[in-house]
Amino acid sequence: MMQPELPPNLNGEDIIQFYQSGLGSPPEMMKLNRFQDVINSILRSSELNDTIASALAEADVNTFTWERAHHWFKDGVGCELLKLGDARWRSGKIRMQVTLEFVPDEVASEQMSQESCDVSPLAEIRQEISSQGLNV
Repeated sequence: MMQPELPPNLNGEDIIQFYQSGLGSPPEMMKLNRFQDVINSILRSSELNDTIASALAEADVNTFTWERAHHWFKDGVGCELLKLGDARWRSGKIRMQVTLEFVPDEVASEQMSQESCDVSPLAEIRQEISSQGLNV
């Protein structure tokens, strides 16, 4: 079974702190490696695989079986794909993946501060001088 994929800006040794909903409860922490192990145990659980198999069977897709469950998450399962507008089927494999992503709360403010750092104060002065037709 594959580990959930980590984005390049995260490391397995990084620590996640989860906030508790109750007041006064201490936050819970774990390394990303451990979090990945927990996710993997969920992916290997018979309940999840049974749920996926049942949902696919209801949609008349009976290829997801307990014996083949590991293929869906590791190697993929053979299939053909007909893309909208294409004239022929393409053979390949379909694979399920779990990807972890960290989205910082300060993304907008970080981008704004980076943009303001990209413009040099001297560049603004040079622009003003050149617009006035002065040569320095």
